[in-house]
Amino acid sequence: MKILIWNMNYWQNTKGDSKKVITWKNDCIEYLKNERNIDFYILQEINPFRLFEISQNQYYIPMTDYNILYNELKRELSFDGRKDNFWGNAILFNRNFTVRNNNMETDHKYYYGKNAIMCYDFNSSDGKLITIINVYNKKNYAKNGAYTLINDLNDDDDIKNVIRRKDGYIILAGDLNTFAKNNNGRLKDLEENMKPLINCTKDTSFHEEETYYHSEKDGYGIDDFCFISENIEKNAKIDIDIPKKDWDDKKDKNHRWKGLSDHCPIIVDFTF
Repeated sequence: MKILIWNMNYWQNTKGDSKKVITWKNDCIEYLKNERNIDFYILQEINPFRLFEISQNQYYIPMTDYNILYNELKRELSFDGRKDNFWGNAILFNRNFTVRNNNMETDHKYYYGKNAIMCYDFNSSDGKLITIINVYNKKNYAKNGAYTLINDLNDDDDIKNVIRRKDGYIILAGDLNTFAKNNNGRLKDLEENMKPLINCTKDTSFHEEETYYHSEKDGYGIDDFCFISENIEKNAKIDIDIPKKDWDDKKDKNHRWKGLSDHCPIIVDFTF
């Protein structure tokens, strides 16, 4: 089972010149299509319906082997003063998998960023139970621009009950906005905070691989992660790729991975 985790920076790349926006969309779709044998695309900062230009009178979707789940951050973005061009988190999953359950109804939750969490159980064609938790730690302008979602996540009974479950395989992935570096201690703190889930890059050459570039935050940092349940670590062969070679040479605020996003993807292949 192969997953691709990526913050696509949709909101920045869909402003301005329409020709550039169309080029960006087409290049993103081409990249996603060319990554072969992906079972789950776990995406943040994206509106898949606008990416694929899906509307009531358009029925052609260029990735027809996939179904789409989408949580829009409309409430949070409206609070920020953004009135249009909404975006959120998405899971694109291969049709060999079926949705079994949504573990996180958001109606009873009142914390900021609740819609940035997706938590679904899937059944694989060979009967495995796979739980995907897609997380985006959005800046909370109600708290002076702090990143508050991880604390709320740790206090969320729905998520805690899923993570402590003994059945199935659990993957929590996404953009946690930690800006960890090898010398600031945030990576160690996060890994301790996320237990019993385990950072899948632990004990690999990718453990401190930066996934995000910000000109005002001292260049590269680690924002994007894939945490897994203990039974995956024990029972699966795990192959990881963080394609750092595709960062542009330009080291400024327009620095982009493949010219597409200020984040690069994480690709993880599990052999159970």
